[in-house]
Amino acid sequence: MKKEEFFLRVFAGLLLAGMAGNLQAAGFALFEQSVSGLGTAFSGASVAAEDASTVYYNPAGLTHLKGAQMVLVGHAIHTGVKFENHGSSTLNGMLPLSGNDGQQAGDWFLVPNFYYARDIDERLKFGIGINTPFVLKTEYDSAWVGRYDAIKSEVRTVNINPAFAYQVNDRLSIGAGISAQYISAELTNAIDYGSTCAIFSADQQLAPFLAGCAAPQAHDGHLKLKGRDWSWGYNLGILFEPSADTRIGFAYRSRIRHELEGDARFSAAPSELGIIPGFSSAVTDGSIKADLTLPETASIGVMQQLDSKWTLMGDITWTRWSRFKELRVERKNGELIGVTPENWHNTRRYAIGLSYQYSPALKLRAGLAYDETPVPDGYRTPRIPDEDRRIVAIGASYQLDANDLLDIGFAHFFVKKADLDLETPVVDAVPQVTRNLRGDYDISATFFSLQYTHTF
Repeated sequence: MKKEEFFLRVFAGLLLAGMAGNLQAAGFALFEQSVSGLGTAFSGASVAAEDASTVYYNPAGLTHLKGAQMVLVGHAIHTGVKFENHGSSTLNGMLPLSGNDGQQAGDWFLVPNFYYARDIDERLKFGIGINTPFVLKTEYDSAWVGRYDAIKSEVRTVNINPAFAYQVNDRLSIGAGISAQYISAELTNAIDYGSTCAIFSADQQLAPFLAGCAAPQAHDGHLKLKGRDWSWGYNLGILFEPSADTRIGFAYRSRIRHELEGDARFSAAPSELGIIPGFSSAVTDGSIKADLTLPETASIGVMQQLDSKWTLMGDITWTRWSRFKELRVERKNGELIGVTPENWHNTRRYAIGLSYQYSPALKLRAGLAYDETPVPDGYRTPRIPDEDRRIVAIGASYQLDANDLLDIGFAHFFVKKADLDLETPVVDAVPQVTRNLRGDYDISATFFSLQYTHTF
């Protein structure tokens, strides 16, 4: 799955406050938006059109549904994020960074989805989906070695997506939808005020005033950042059937530009630091704003009916993460806080899967996928220590009666070991004095998912 970074990560590099000055993000898109698709690792996402969740993956698929249908989905997701410290240090390597390895930074969380579809007439269909296309949740122990870069990172989106589809002829269907998307986030980290005091104590005029707090890593403060926004996008789809056994699908979801607004809250800043010019204003609570563009995606898929029981499907999805050239953050009054290069790259997700109609009531599914990370090695952070993922998935559908269908799915993400070597200024005003967080991550994710479909 993809997780994630988000605009407020920028504030881990606030001026003069002893926080990280080089701000990065990581992939946090959640491709898993149905259970019927999860069982094949979404290898048929843009072509399968098995239920109303096609609203999200390819709205043209609505033409394959008859009558009215409601789909309820629940994903129970567990992420495992374990860091191993490899000699992290501060003050140009003079002192080791104190603290533990962060314990288990992953967590369980629930992601629900809802879909509804109905006929308008024989050729024109309507559907609506409510889901979470971007999500992130990691939380380290508050005393861990990387606390100055990240403690809690939580990002959620809610996407409301009405769509229409039209069957042009027996072989071609087209679809389009509009997305209203809400995004919210909360990020926290510690602030090493003790090292800030120690660095400025090198000035003989300031030293007498800072003696009481000049103990590196002994006077930690705290920063909490929150932000939110509503914005708009759209999605398009085409479904082409050159024969009764072959289906080809193309789907596109637009970028969504968010203009986030929120607030920053600081705590426990030593009063002695008020003597440093500009410090008090840099750590003053207040309103903040930042622009964030969530990337567009394009998918192409093929489904081939091999015989009366077996179906083979494949999918390639491209995501334009390269829009993350930089993050620019300001206070609400227009004062520039920072501009940070991101240098993400575009990614591809490859999937292949099979379904087997075991009986009239029972369908079995299996799939494999490979999902690239958008984050270059030099831009990885503890917010989301993302790496390439290999995905194994299985699932099943069982027809309870003429109107009710139950889907179950399981997927496990095997994530490449992620190396971290993050060097940041201890204080932005003195960039030559740095802190280095060095280690590696063992990461995994597991989905347990259930879907109920009712046809009216």
